[in-house]
Amino acid sequence: MKPANIITTLTVLATSVAASIIPRDAATILNDVKTIKTQLQKVHDDVQAFPGGPSSALQALAIKSDSDTLDKTLQQSAKDAAASSPLSDSDSATVATSVTGLQTLIYSTLDLLVSKEPGFKTAVFGGSADSIVHDTLVSLRVDTAAFAGNVTTKLTPQLQKLAPLISSDIDFHFVRAIQAFST
Repeated sequence: MKPANIITTLTVLATSVAASIIPRDAATILNDVKTIKTQLQKVHDDVQAFPGGPSSALQALAIKSDSDTLDKTLQQSAKDAAASSPLSDSDSATVATSVTGLQTLIYSTLDLLVSKEPGFKTAVFGGSADSIVHDTLVSLRVDTAAFAGNVTTKLTPQLQKLAPLISSDIDFHFVRAIQAFST
Protein backbone atom coordinates (compact mmCIF):
# COMPACT_ATOMS: atom_id res chain seq x y z
CA MET A 1 0.00 0.00 0.00
CA LYS A 2 1.30 3.45 -0.90
CA PRO A 3 2.10 5.88 1.93
CA ALA A 4 -0.55 8.32 0.63
CA ASN A 5 -3.23 5.60 0.78
CA ILE A 6 -2.15 4.62 4.29
CA ILE A 7 -2.39 8.23 5.45
CA THR A 8 -5.79 8.63 3.82
CA THR A 9 -7.04 5.39 5.39
CA LEU A 10 -5.73 6.40 8.83
CA THR A 11 -7.28 9.84 8.49
CA VAL A 12 -10.66 8.33 7.62
CA LEU A 13 -10.43 5.87 10.52
CA ALA A 14 -9.36 8.57 12.97
CA THR A 15 -12.21 10.81 11.82
CA SER A 16 -14.70 7.96 12.19
CA VAL A 17 -13.48 7.11 15.68
CA ALA A 18 -13.47 10.76 16.72
CA ALA A 19 -16.95 11.25 15.31
CA SER A 20 -18.27 8.33 17.34
CA ILE A 21 -16.65 9.60 20.55
CA ILE A 22 -17.04 13.38 20.39
CA PRO A 23 -20.62 14.08 19.34
CA ARG A 24 -22.91 14.75 22.22
CA ASP A 25 -26.16 16.50 21.65
CA ALA A 26 -26.14 18.52 24.83
CA ALA A 27 -26.01 21.73 22.77
CA THR A 28 -29.18 20.75 20.90
CA ILE A 29 -31.00 19.82 24.10
CA LEU A 30 -29.85 23.01 25.82
CA ASN A 31 -31.00 25.09 22.86
CA ASP A 32 -34.36 23.31 22.99
CA VAL A 33 -34.68 24.06 26.72
CA LYS A 34 -33.89 27.71 26.04
CA THR A 35 -36.60 27.84 23.35
CA ILE A 36 -39.07 26.08 25.64
CA LYS A 37 -38.35 28.59 28.39
CA THR A 38 -38.86 31.56 26.05
CA GLN A 39 -42.13 30.16 24.74
CA LEU A 40 -43.33 29.16 28.20
CA GLN A 41 -42.62 32.69 29.42
CA LYS A 42 -44.77 34.00 26.54
CA VAL A 43 -47.65 31.73 27.60
CA HIS A 44 -47.17 32.84 31.21
CA ASP A 45 -47.29 36.49 30.17
CA ASP A 46 -50.41 35.85 28.06
CA VAL A 47 -52.17 34.18 30.99
CA GLN A 48 -51.10 36.92 33.36
CA ALA A 49 -52.57 39.58 31.05
CA PHE A 50 -55.78 37.59 30.50
CA PRO A 51 -58.69 39.60 31.94
CA GLY A 52 -61.31 36.88 31.51
CA GLY A 53 -64.90 37.29 30.53
CA PRO A 54 -66.74 37.74 27.24
CA SER A 55 -64.50 40.53 25.95
CA SER A 56 -61.32 38.44 26.26
CA ALA A 57 -61.71 36.12 23.26
CA LEU A 58 -58.64 37.58 21.52
CA GLN A 59 -56.50 37.12 24.63
CA ALA A 60 -57.76 33.54 24.97
CA LEU A 61 -56.86 32.95 21.34
CA ALA A 62 -53.33 34.30 21.96
CA ILE A 63 -52.93 31.90 24.90
CA LYS A 64 -54.08 29.01 22.71
CA SER A 65 -51.82 29.99 19.83
CA ASP A 66 -48.74 30.43 22.02
CA SER A 67 -49.52 27.17 23.85
CA ASP A 68 -49.74 25.35 20.52
CA THR A 69 -46.37 26.78 19.49
CA LEU A 70 -44.90 25.60 22.80
CA ASP A 71 -46.43 22.16 22.30
CA LYS A 72 -44.87 21.81 18.84
CA THR A 73 -41.52 22.81 20.31
CA LEU A 74 -41.90 20.19 23.04
CA GLN A 75 -42.66 17.55 20.41
CA GLN A 76 -39.57 18.48 18.39
CA SER A 77 -37.47 18.70 21.54
CA ALA A 78 -38.57 15.19 22.53
CA LYS A 79 -37.45 13.96 19.10
CA ASP A 80 -34.13 15.81 19.45
CA ALA A 81 -33.53 14.26 22.87
CA ALA A 82 -34.43 10.79 21.60
CA ALA A 83 -31.92 11.17 18.75
CA SER A 84 -29.18 12.37 21.09
CA SER A 85 -26.23 10.29 22.12
CA PRO A 86 -25.87 9.50 25.82
CA LEU A 87 -24.52 12.55 27.62
CA SER A 88 -21.22 12.80 29.44
CA ASP A 89 -21.11 13.54 33.17
CA SER A 90 -20.62 17.27 32.68
CA ASP A 91 -23.19 17.50 29.87
CA SER A 92 -25.68 15.55 31.98
CA ALA A 93 -25.21 17.96 34.86
CA THR A 94 -25.60 20.99 32.60
CA VAL A 95 -28.72 19.63 30.90
CA ALA A 96 -30.26 18.54 34.22
CA THR A 97 -29.66 21.98 35.72
CA SER A 98 -31.16 23.65 32.67
CA VAL A 99 -34.25 21.45 32.69
CA THR A 100 -34.83 21.84 36.43
CA GLY A 101 -34.55 25.59 35.85
CA LEU A 102 -37.90 25.36 34.05
CA GLN A 103 -39.76 24.07 37.12
CA THR A 104 -40.57 27.40 38.74
CA LEU A 105 -41.91 28.87 35.51
CA ILE A 106 -43.97 25.74 34.79
CA TYR A 107 -45.49 25.80 38.27
CA SER A 108 -46.13 29.53 38.13
CA THR A 109 -47.80 29.31 34.71
CA LEU A 110 -50.02 26.39 35.67
CA ASP A 111 -50.96 27.94 39.03
CA LEU A 112 -51.75 31.24 37.33
CA LEU A 113 -53.87 29.46 34.74
CA VAL A 114 -55.84 27.71 37.48
CA SER A 115 -56.39 31.01 39.28
CA LYS A 116 -57.79 32.50 36.05
CA GLU A 117 -60.14 29.55 35.40
CA PRO A 118 -63.32 31.50 36.26
CA GLY A 119 -62.45 34.00 33.52
CA PHE A 120 -62.34 31.21 30.93
CA LYS A 121 -65.97 30.28 31.67
CA THR A 122 -67.16 33.15 29.43
CA ALA A 123 -64.04 33.84 27.37
CA VAL A 124 -65.34 32.65 24.00
CA PHE A 125 -67.89 35.36 23.27
CA GLY A 126 -69.75 34.52 26.45
CA GLY A 127 -69.15 30.76 26.15
CA SER A 128 -66.72 28.57 28.04
CA ALA A 129 -63.18 27.93 26.87
CA ASP A 130 -62.64 25.29 29.56
CA SER A 131 -62.64 22.35 27.13
CA ILE A 132 -60.12 24.08 24.87
CA VAL A 133 -57.83 24.83 27.81
CA HIS A 134 -58.31 21.29 29.13
CA ASP A 135 -57.37 19.66 25.82
CA THR A 136 -54.38 21.96 25.38
CA LEU A 137 -53.15 21.10 28.87
CA VAL A 138 -53.52 17.39 28.17
CA SER A 139 -51.37 17.75 25.03
CA LEU A 140 -48.78 19.82 26.86
CA ARG A 141 -48.67 17.26 29.68
CA VAL A 142 -48.11 14.35 27.28
CA ASP A 143 -45.43 16.17 25.30
CA THR A 144 -43.69 17.50 28.41
CA ALA A 145 -43.53 13.95 29.76
CA ALA A 146 -42.15 12.67 26.43
CA PHE A 147 -39.45 15.34 26.42
CA ALA A 148 -38.53 14.66 30.06
CA GLY A 149 -38.48 10.92 29.49
CA ASN A 150 -36.26 11.20 26.43
CA VAL A 151 -33.85 13.56 28.16
CA THR A 152 -33.73 11.29 31.21
CA THR A 153 -32.56 8.31 29.14
CA LYS A 154 -29.57 10.35 27.93
CA LEU A 155 -28.38 11.40 31.39
CA THR A 156 -25.81 9.55 33.45
CA PRO A 157 -27.25 6.76 35.64
CA GLN A 158 -26.88 8.85 38.80
CA LEU A 159 -29.01 11.67 37.37
CA GLN A 160 -31.46 9.24 35.78
CA LYS A 161 -32.37 8.12 39.29
CA LEU A 162 -33.27 11.68 40.34
CA ALA A 163 -35.20 12.70 37.22
CA PRO A 164 -38.48 10.94 38.13
CA LEU A 165 -38.78 13.08 41.26
CA ILE A 166 -38.78 16.22 39.15
CA SER A 167 -40.96 14.77 36.40
CA SER A 168 -43.58 13.54 38.83
CA ASP A 169 -43.80 16.93 40.53
CA ILE A 170 -44.30 18.66 37.17
CA ASP A 171 -46.88 16.03 36.22
CA PHE A 172 -48.73 16.65 39.51
CA HIS A 173 -49.06 20.35 38.63
CA PHE A 174 -50.37 19.46 35.17
CA VAL A 175 -52.92 17.04 36.65
CA ARG A 176 -54.14 19.71 39.05
CA ALA A 177 -54.52 22.25 36.22
CA ILE A 178 -56.26 19.72 33.98
CA GLN A 179 -58.71 18.90 36.77
CA ALA A 180 -59.50 22.60 37.19
CA PHE A 181 -60.60 22.76 33.56
CA SER A 182 -62.47 19.43 33.48
CA THR A 183 -66.14 19.89 32.84
